[in-house]
Parts: sequence; structure tokens; C-alpha cells
Amino acid sequence: MGDPRWPRRQRSYAPVFEAKGGGNEEGGVKTTLKFLSILAYALPSVVTAAPVTAQVNPKITASPEALEIVAKVFPVGSYRKLMTGSLQQIMSGMSDQIGTMPIREFAKVAGVDQTTLARIDKTTMGEIMEILDPAYRDRMRLMMNGMFAELTNVMEKQEPAIRQGLAEAYTGHFTPIQLHEITAFFGTPTGKDYASQQMFLMTDPAVMTKIQAMMPEMMRAMPDILSRAVKATEGLPKPKTYDQLTPNERNQLAKLLGIDPGKMNK
Repeated sequence: MGDPRWPRRQRSYAPVFEAKGGGNEEGGVKTTLKFLSILAYALPSVVTAAPVTAQVNPKITASPEALEIVAKVFPVGSYRKLMTGSLQQIMSGMSDQIGTMPIREFAKVAGVDQTTLARIDKTTMGEIMEILDPAYRDRMRLMMNGMFAELTNVMEKQEPAIRQGLAEAYTGHFTPIQLHEITAFFGTPTGKDYASQQMFLMTDPAVMTKIQAMMPEMMRAMPDILSRAVKATEGLPKPKTYDQLTPNERNQLAKLLGIDPGKMNK
């Protein structure tokens, strides 16, 4: 078998829904259930961070008015309010929604054939998880609560740096006259009310219900999106399989993964 941390052969996602070898479906079923369990727990908490490619202008220094504006639109404690309020409720709602989604939508993304999709047409993720883990809803809730509590502590520590960066952005994007006008607006009753709420408007239930409603459509579109993404890479050399690696490359890989080189080919 070799070290379980290293898959010896290049694999696709599609086989997780298929039987493994000789008509024996046990291996395929076990792999499928493991895949679905991981998917059910992982999906609600997946966050993709885009790399910053634009260069920061080192000559920009946050102006006093920009700092004043940021203090109003992004006051101390904003992240805690956001993370422990609307956002946590939204993520909990998304978790519940995932349970009602047919697993065929996830299977399509994995490249499963139409015959298999037809067999699982009406099966939902929740039905699978009720069998695999009857306590999965409570488990998800506790995991989400724990995750948000820790993330809140981390984000709260970053607030001063984010606030400084936001003030520099205001300084770079608006002229001194515009900053003065914004400050004047925020000094009015309407401006004060807007400044205190603008950061949280995107997490308002009126907005988030629309975003949540997009999920099924996004899952249906994902196979085509992935197909187009793969097509965009057709001109590149294919990734190497383990069998195509040179002995030196295998040793390098074993070292990077902390695996005994002698077990890499077992």
C-alpha cells in the first residue's frame, strides 16, 4: 500500500462514484461515502483568497480626513460584529441549504457519467449524511461556531492594519476636496447613519437570500465552467504521473512530503 499520504497514481474525481475492479462495488461505495462526508463538512467553510497583484504606492500617506472617514465606516469592533452576527448566520444557512441539494450537482462537477447521474437523480446530500453521521447537523453547527470564534479573534487583531490600509486607499482614490465633502456628509444625521451601516449592507438578509439562491445555479454551471477552464490549459504540457517521474524527482518529492523514498513506489 505504501504511505497513505501519497497517492501513487494520478487520479480523477470521477471514479469515486464507480465500483472498483472485478464487479466488486464495496471499494467504490466506501470511497464515494468518504468523498461525500468530506464534501459535506468542507463546502460551507471554503474561502478562496485571490492573490494581490497590484503594487501599493509607497508615496501615499493616509491623510487625517481619510483616517477620520475610516473611523466612521470601519470602527473598532467591526469584524467582531460582522463575524458573530450576520455572517455566521449566513454560513449556517448555507450549510443547511447544502444538505438539501441533490448530490448529482456535486457529481457533475466530479465528471461522473450520465448513467450514474440518473441513478442518484433525487438523492440529497442530507440523506447521505443522515446515514453516515446522524449527528452531522450538530457537528456542523459546533464546527462553524468554533471556527468563527477563532477567526473572529484573528481578524480582530488585524483591524488596525486593515484600517490603516483603508485610509491610505481613501487618500489615493479621492482628492482632498472630495475627502472633505465625504467628511461633511458623514457629519450629517443621514451620513452618520449610512457610515455606521454601509459595511454590513452586503450581509443584510435581503441581499444574502439572493446570494444563497444562486448556489444551485452555480453548481449546475460548474461542470461547464470547469470544462472551459481545462480547455484553457490544453496548450500546456500534461502534469506528470508518478510513473513518469525520474528517480531524482521521486526523491525530491519524498523529501518535501516527509516520506521514506523507499515507500514511494509501494
